[in-house]
Amino acid sequence: MSNSIETVGIIGSGTMGNGIAQACASNGIRVVLVDIQQAAIDKGLATIASSLDRLIKKEKITAADKAQTLSRIHGSTQFEDLKGAQLVIEAATENEALKIKILQQLDGLLPADVIVATNTSSISITKLAAATQRADRFVGMHFFNPVPMMALVEIIRGLQTSDATHDAVKALAERLGKTPITVKNAPGFVVNRILVPMRRHRRRHETRHQPAHRPAGPGRHDRAGRVPRGDERLHGRIQRQQVPPGAAAEGNGGRRLAGPQEWARRVHLLIPGAVHCCRPAASESGLRLVFLRRPPNSLANLMAIDPTL
Repeated sequence: MSNSIETVGIIGSGTMGNGIAQACASNGIRVVLVDIQQAAIDKGLATIASSLDRLIKKEKITAADKAQTLSRIHGSTQFEDLKGAQLVIEAATENEALKIKILQQLDGLLPADVIVATNTSSISITKLAAATQRADRFVGMHFFNPVPMMALVEIIRGLQTSDATHDAVKALAERLGKTPITVKNAPGFVVNRILVPMRRHRRRHETRHQPAHRPAGPGRHDRAGRVPRGDERLHGRIQRQQVPPGAAAEGNGGRRLAGPQEWARRVHLLIPGAVHCCRPAASESGLRLVFLRRPPNSLANLMAIDPTL
């Protein structure tokens, strides 16, 4: 199997589908964007054009760059137009039955050497692969929204995903300027597996400790019980805090911290702008959640220290 991917097919022209299409086309890769209705394709292409216009205003790209990017994207309502792709990414609605139906249709249409990937954020890759006859050429590629801006891509191997398939999609992610991490096929993969208990802990902490008369602000619930959206975004930026063995943490009452191995397992989540949200506190699940203002840079350290995540 060749690692060279020059044409990518994408199923679904919604938020994730058109974002992946833009990321690919902006980096010189031809894209076939497929949806069941032409109106959906037109909307997806309009979203891409609008996104590129914003980059032009910020002087990140030129009008010529926009024209070249759009010229690499071909919209279609026919699955048959995907036959020339080396990789097809399923980015349909997060519905298991729908995804299986699409994957089975693709499996009977595409040549045997074509890699099929799914952008699912939670469904088992092994289970989806079992619906096809190409389990060794099936893999999870979990992009984050907004795709053109977010660097992190989770690459999830199913039980039978081959090394060649993994290497090919990893090389593609790097070509797109992304930071790919290989994760286990576990519920929630890595980011969502951490995000759910983090949100639960934060809400419980704020409910217990926020005075009833205190007005809502960033990182706090408002009076309707909602969480401001800005602090709800994880932005794919998660890493463990670099703390030497036995060091004392500022703002942690001067207590001595565990060594880096145990500290990594408690999983520190770094979210800009949420420094005032809560103080370090151990949750019932054993995770220790800390919110800091400075942004993180990578998830690689966490995976290297604790590959069981």
